[in-house]
Amino acid sequence: MRKYLTKYFSLAIGVGAGTAIYQYFINSTDAFDFYKPIFIALVTFVILSIYSAVKHQKSN
Repeated sequence: MRKYLTKYFSLAIGVGAGTAIYQYFINSTDAFDFYKPIFIALVTFVILSIYSAVKHQKSN
């Protein structure tokens, strides 16, 4: 289970970093929102963690 959490954490960090890169370079007409990539990374991590827990319960 810990293996999946570290995998999903790194995936969530990647999604947050991608959001920050998009927001900084592509969507540069708006002001940079510091909390948006952090929030998206946290939501992604929570959703993937719940998915992992449900998948693990179904396999048992």
